[in-house]
Amino acid sequence: MKTTPEHFELFKAEFLRLAQVLQLGGYEFVFVNKKNADNAWIQSNELRDRRIEVGLNLNPENNAPEAIKALARHEVCETFLNRLDVLAKFRYTTEEEIDEERHNIIRVLEKVLA
Repeated sequence: MKTTPEHFELFKAEFLRLAQVLQLGGYEFVFVNKKNADNAWIQSNELRDRRIEVGLNLNPENNAPEAIKALARHEVCETFLNRLDVLAKFRYTTEEEIDEERHNIIRVLEKVLA
């Protein structure tokens, strides 16, 4: 099922709405709509910059509005945890760096859940 420009705009709007809720304002998001093996994805060079490519497949499995919003929701959660994921994969990451990022996540969740 092919995505339309309306699907892509819905995906972007939902992603940006949730990014604001999760206080991801320090990132530059670049949105793309192209063929990919995944329905949606993020790609980042987290430790070099705060730029994240956010993609929506041209042919997702389901292009119903709620499915498009669910894809955006999943990718914003991936973005929210991205820095912690990157730190955990580097063998030279210190315990202090992981603790700091975990507490950054906790502070956001405390505000969102209050």
